[in-house]
Amino acid sequence: MVCLMLTGCPIIEDYRIPVVDIKDDWRVSDSSAAEYANLAWWENFADPVFNQLLEEMMRNNNDLHRATAVLREVASMHQFEVSEGYPKILAEGEAERSKESLERPRGAVELLGLERETNAYGLNLSMNWELDIWGRLARGNEAALADLLAVEEGRRAFIMTLVANLAADYINLLFRDRELVIARETQRDSKAVVEQFRRQLRGGQISELEFTQVRVFHEQISVHIPRLEQTIALIEHRLSLLLGRNPGPIERGRPLEQLPRLRVPGILPADLLTRRPDIRAKAQELLAANARVGVARAERYPRFSLLGILGYSADRSSNLLQDSASLYSLALRPVVPIYTGGRIDANIERFEARRAQSEYDYRTAVLIALKEVDDGLVSLQKLNELYGIEQRHLSVLADYVKYAHTRYENGFEPYVVVLDAKRNQFAARIEHAKTKRDIHTALIGLYKAVGGGWFEAAEKFYY
Repeated sequence: MVCLMLTGCPIIEDYRIPVVDIKDDWRVSDSSAAEYANLAWWENFADPVFNQLLEEMMRNNNDLHRATAVLREVASMHQFEVSEGYPKILAEGEAERSKESLERPRGAVELLGLERETNAYGLNLSMNWELDIWGRLARGNEAALADLLAVEEGRRAFIMTLVANLAADYINLLFRDRELVIARETQRDSKAVVEQFRRQLRGGQISELEFTQVRVFHEQISVHIPRLEQTIALIEHRLSLLLGRNPGPIERGRPLEQLPRLRVPGILPADLLTRRPDIRAKAQELLAANARVGVARAERYPRFSLLGILGYSADRSSNLLQDSASLYSLALRPVVPIYTGGRIDANIERFEARRAQSEYDYRTAVLIALKEVDDGLVSLQKLNELYGIEQRHLSVLADYVKYAHTRYENGFEPYVVVLDAKRNQFAARIEHAKTKRDIHTALIGLYKAVGGGWFEAAEKFYY
């Protein structure tokens, strides 16, 4: 029996993460080197202002600090579970003076002729040690460790999301700045045309219809500006929240059109299982759920605890440390579940169901990761194609504006043809800038989707 107690008999085997059927390649292949996925990719922007914003966010973001506090809490819970496997040794002292009542019917004091007032002194060491025969405590420790690792991986995944969100919002802010520049340039040109046509109207050279047409175009452009200014302010406020500062203006570095394009990270589908912290977090959650099944099953079996007391007890303080006042006890206490009304079986079923849920969560996380990478690669490929088409479209529209204006000046076309060309050119310039933003955003999303070690480069700003 003693040998059995000391060696232990775990009742559930070590769990292995289920194998997920993963394809061998992406829908859109890329020949970029895989190490790009580990780089601090934002440095390729060559924008010192963004680097400063990233460092500020890592120092001041409140949600990140909260995630760290949660990690500390879970770490302490793990340490608590570890302590359950060790003996509990307590030191106890006692100094008591009591007085018995004579009003109780034939109390011990009256029957035995004892003193009404007595003293009691004691000094003891007590021990309580549960022997982990069935591996219940070991599985609890395993579950707590897996919880800790899951929270740590979740925190890393959160850092990746923070960096990606900061970069995406910053790129969107630069796009809106570019859109505002285009709107103001077009508004300034249209205002000059309105003034020119006003003078011609007064001179009787044009009709009210022609003058109204150029005014309509001018006002159509003008309505974009306050909306854009509002959008820019809201993006700045959102960035301020990420940075942990009061709402206000955000510094800019290089304009959107001057930002170099990021390299495309290369990675094989199976690598996501070891690279993405959210997948690793789900794997740890699955291990924790399995360990808790072992804890629940161990409740079916007896618990054995070693109890011990070593100390002194006396009725006078002067006699407390005498050899005659010494005492000890050593006991083995088994606790055997006989009938619990189905509570143990229900608890096992509950944790087995949670394990099944965690397994499906893990499988879903893998599929989502595969989808996100494929989405990013497809989007990037098509956006690059679109960007080239839009460049050609802009070139054609520039010719359209030039030829329409020439024919108008020579009297072959009304000015409405020029307005139509300029309206198309304005919309195309905005769409071209938007596509450039979307390419940067897709690349940022792709770096987030493939995971990797780059979040460690951001994490160093936190410590």
